[in-house]
Amino acid sequence: MTRSSIFTITAAGDDVQHLRTWGWYPKFDLAVKHVLEGDDTLLESGTYKYLLIEEVPVGCFTICEKQWWFRAEYIPWRTDGHSDPQDTYKVTICETPDWAKNATNFSMG
Repeated sequence: MTRSSIFTITAAGDDVQHLRTWGWYPKFDLAVKHVLEGDDTLLESGTYKYLLIEEVPVGCFTICEKQWWFRAEYIPWRTDGHSDPQDTYKVTICETPDWAKNATNFSMG
């Protein structure tokens, strides 16, 4: 029997109280591609600075098997202080933030 997983994407701020899970992908590479694109919808115009991918086995009451943390650095294209749909992010893989080191299953609540 082959076991399968989904790969959830959660946006995070500076603590465990500022999280939002946006959805999931059936394959890891699709989740990573979306995260690395620096999607402003996921990051809500700089509200969140971390993105997390969790591998979660399909089923009920499952435990996250692996986590990948990414940090997003906001890079405005405009210099006049106005928001612009062309704003972008530099997204890189990072260590787990200190506040999240002893926790898992962020996407499952």
